[in-house]
Amino acid sequence: MDKPIFETLEERVLLSVTPYLPGDANQDDVVGIADLTAVADNYGRGDGQWTDGDFNADGIVGIADLAALADRYGQRCLAAAVALTNSTYVHQTDWPVFLTVWQAFGPNMDPGLLRPDGFHVFDADGTALRATIRRIPPEFSVGSDEIVFVVPHLGARETRTVRVINVDAAGCTDPIDLAGDPHNLIPNGGFEAFAGSVPTGYTVRSNNGVAIAADE
Repeated sequence: MDKPIFETLEERVLLSVTPYLPGDANQDDVVGIADLTAVADNYGRGDGQWTDGDFNADGIVGIADLAALADRYGQRCLAAAVALTNSTYVHQTDWPVFLTVWQAFGPNMDPGLLRPDGFHVFDADGTALRATIRRIPPEFSVGSDEIVFVVPHLGARETRTVRVINVDAAGCTDPIDLAGDPHNLIPNGGFEAFAGSVPTGYTVRSNNGVAIAADE
């Protein structure tokens, strides 16, 4: 398999960058009373910012923002910024990245704080990336699981930072075909299929009468 993008953690855990949990006005990673107070104090304001309670970025602190807060009241958000570097001189598309949970959130993170199916990955502009979770033993800990996500575009020698978060809302449900990924060294993931006596996608050259046959 071609070497995938290796993750370089810009910071092991970042909790103060642009939030992706609507309702968390003060960016303490929990939607709570302090956030409700911010919305109440600024309700009706026409030049609101995120910290004022304008969660949908329409410039107004209003009913939509209050609804977003109410829907997520009590939720918490853990986040990590991950810097991805394309070390090749070729523009890459749809590159898979394998990120172990403990690498993103720290080896000392209490696994009880993480929802196993609550991982989401966002590009720098807030676009959600295709992602899934690969369960890795031991079953009792989420720390060894892998967050697998796909970077749509990454230019030659380019570094891009994505944000990995864990919230109470389920995510990472998109299926990703890693076996059939074009970045595999052997693109023919179904090479065990035979056309006659020849593996599909291969050419057999005679060599001293040696024959190739499928092992049934």
